[in-house]
Amino acid sequence: HKVILSYSGDFFEIGEKEMATRARVTISDGTDTLLLSEIADGVYATDAYIHGVVGRTYTLDIELQDGSRYSASDYLKACPVIDSIRQSVNYSDYSDYGYDVLFYGREPEPAGDHYMYLLYVDNKLYTDTVTEISFVTDRFVNGKYISDYSVYHIREADIKPAVTQVSLEMHSISQGFFEFLSALM
Repeated sequence: HKVILSYSGDFFEIGEKEMATRARVTISDGTDTLLLSEIADGVYATDAYIHGVVGRTYTLDIELQDGSRYSASDYLKACPVIDSIRQSVNYSDYSDYGYDVLFYGREPEPAGDHYMYLLYVDNKLYTDTVTEISFVTDRFVNGKYISDYSVYHIREADIKPAVTQVSLEMHSISQGFFEFLSALM
């Protein structure tokens, strides 16, 4: 896991961001605290084997060189298993022929879950911009089996004949993060 820290700057200014170096960055579950290593200027990482445990609340603490402190916490909810995905040719959009990636799986009860999907084409993140991320709430599908849900559209030009591998990741996200993504769109 990585945490990337930079200072705010002029939105319209082109150039390198000022990175927050030599910060103290930790993640805690209330019992154990992990100190992240700075692997590049402003980039802090855990060891590769570290992963979250469903049902725990995690707190990210950041202390900058100037003594400023920032903290955020969130609860790690379970994420349902993807039953399967498939592709479907989509020629309904006249300007952007391609393929829809369809999701199949059961959405568990109770209501109030939110999910984010990330799409990989040939092991490269296809949805590498926040405005391309697909995210949903279970408001209208709580407890139901979902089939033929179009999660993403892959442009025909991005598909290479006979060598393309498509992978889909599904992540459980908090209501706050769901609302943040909704506000960006």
